[in-house]
Amino acid sequence: MFCLGLTVKLLYDSGMRILLPAFLVLALVGCTTETKPGTATAVPSDKIFQPALLTPSGARNVPLTVTRDTGIIGMGSSVVLLVDGKEVAKLGAGQVVTIYVTPGQVVLELRHGFYRRQYPETIAPRTPKRYRLEIMDMAGPFLWPSPYQS
Repeated sequence: MFCLGLTVKLLYDSGMRILLPAFLVLALVGCTTETKPGTATAVPSDKIFQPALLTPSGARNVPLTVTRDTGIIGMGSSVVLLVDGKEVAKLGAGQVVTIYVTPGQVVLELRHGFYRRQYPETIAPRTPKRYRLEIMDMAGPFLWPSPYQS
């Protein structure tokens, strides 16, 4: 938000007031970036680092879905998803990946530039987990529980 305020002030002070409304609309549209259910595209196979996790196998049978938002913030960059310290996939804007994990404790991690965030999670048997991956300006990536099936 600091960057938004600074940009508005610079536009206003530089005499480019005519661009100010267009910039504000663009900024608001860029902030409302949640990917709508059914519109996400699958992460390309060359961005999947653990292809075995894409199908259930034995005890590894609980689906865990991560859907990355679309929008202006971070759209030109990827976020690496790690599970228990192992790189699983690199998600671009508007992409989704479903992997299968074993019930119990797992640590989900996001890497985006110099940002690193870990999320310890408890995975219950037969209970699919869904997350929304959002990149916040000046704060990096975040995982939020999502009610949507992408």
